[in-house]
Order: sequence, then structure tokens, then C-alpha cells
Amino acid sequence: KTHFALSFPEPIFVLDTELGSPVLAKQFVGKDIKVVDVYQKGKNAERDEVECFEKMKSAVDWVVDNVKTGTVVIDSGSDLWKFTQTYGKVKVFNLSPEARLKIRWDWGKITNLYEQLLATLVHSDLNIVITGKVSNKFDSGGQDTGETQSRWQKDTEYQLDVVLEMQRQNTKDKPIFNATIEKCRVNGDLMGQKIESVDYKKLMEKLQ
Repeated sequence: KTHFALSFPEPIFVLDTELGSPVLAKQFVGKDIKVVDVYQKGKNAERDEVECFEKMKSAVDWVVDNVKTGTVVIDSGSDLWKFTQTYGKVKVFNLSPEARLKIRWDWGKITNLYEQLLATLVHSDLNIVITGKVSNKFDSGGQDTGETQSRWQKDTEYQLDVVLEMQRQNTKDKPIFNATIEKCRVNGDLMGQKIESVDYKKLMEKLQ
């Protein structure tokens, strides 16, 4: 997913939660790729998710204020949603990260924090790429449906123009990543179509 994101137009600003982008960026020799490390360790070497959210928000605000063209990559949106949940519990509700919210409606305040951060990017003139992890989807009886679901806030995809599900194909030389178009606001007829060895150029050829 990160390799696909790095194929987008430069300058590219990667807001990296996984510490994996610098290695991949070396494969794009000469390309203007800036990796912003938003990972923050706590006192006991655990991930400080409150601090991670604050670093992510600061990075988003700086990029939107100072960069007019190029691409912003959030790698990953799944981690961002976890950071937002922890930040909301600690900073908004004065709870511990492990605590349960008192009422279901409190989740709305946490969701608003997440959606406002994404909206700041979506309403800019930059290309926005958000990677996400997936997990198996189970029905109400606990049975595996054979489908997958993204591990980010459930309404994330409403803010995006295109959603791709990536599939890894191992070959003798190197792994190849193919994609299935899950959502396309530009052309709904493209939904379900596959793109082999997907990158920015091949995606744009489809969209145009």
C-alpha cells in the first residue's frame, strides 16, 4: 500500500505511523519524498497514542498551510483512528486509554475529531492517500463471511473519491500488488474492476 502511495505526484509528505516508509522511499530515487515520523514512544517504551495524534494533527495543519501541490499520505488510517480514540478518551473525557465511554453518544465527539482532521486534507488541493489495514468480516452469528473490512472509522470511505482493495501476489522476482476498485465517485461503472501492478499512472488511466 505504501509503495502505491509513493507513486503519486511529488512532493510527497508521508505521515508515517508505522516507521516503514523510509525504506520504501529509497526505491524512488530522485523523487521528492519527505517522511514525517508521527510515532511517539511513551515512558515505558509503549506507543503514546495521545502524543501520536497531536503530532499527526500538527503535521496535517503544517502541510495544508504551507504546501499547495503534491501528495499527502497517511500511513496508516487504521492507526490514526486508534490514536484519535485514545486522544478523545484522555483529553476530552479525562479517562484512561483503556476505559469505556459512559454513553454511546460520546463516540460522536471522538468521531468528529477524526473526521475534522481528514476534512482538512480532503478540502485542500493536494492528492490525499490513506492506507488502511483490513480484518476478516464476521456475520451476526460470528461466522466468517469470507469478506474483509477496513480497520478504520466506519465512515472514512464516505470522504474518499476512490477506494481500492489491494491484493499481494508473490512472484519469483518480487511481490506484485494488484487492486480491485471498491468505490469510485468519478465513475461508478469502474467498481469491481481490477488493476494489475497498480500505481498512480495506471489508476489515472482508468479514471480518465
